Amino acid sequence: MAFLQALHPTDAVFHKRIQELVTKYKQPKQKANPRGPKKKLIRHDTTPVQQFFALVQTRLDMLAAAAGSNSLASPTTKEKQASESRKPFNWAVIDSTDSTVRYP
Repeated sequence: MAFLQALHPTDAVFHKRIQELVTKYKQPKQKANPRGPKKKLIRHDTTPVQQFFALVQTRLDMLAAAAGSNSLASPTTKEKQASESRKPFNWAVIDSTDSTVRYP
């Protein structure tokens, strides 16, 4: 800058540009925070996301408790059919069938 001013320019545009550069670089530097901005402390139990998940969890627990009490009181029809369709395996049936393999 000083070198350009020492030339004593006569051109008005050149002189104006030099003055702009001088004012730009002579401004006081803004103090930079080396540690960065401070973070706000967040109380995790009061965030909307945590409240939402807590609400969903309580509803799921209530539904599970209701389903558990219903299943203990009376088994569902599928469970009744499954228990009725299960019969002990009869090994005598295997012995009575012809187990020899015949090839054509």
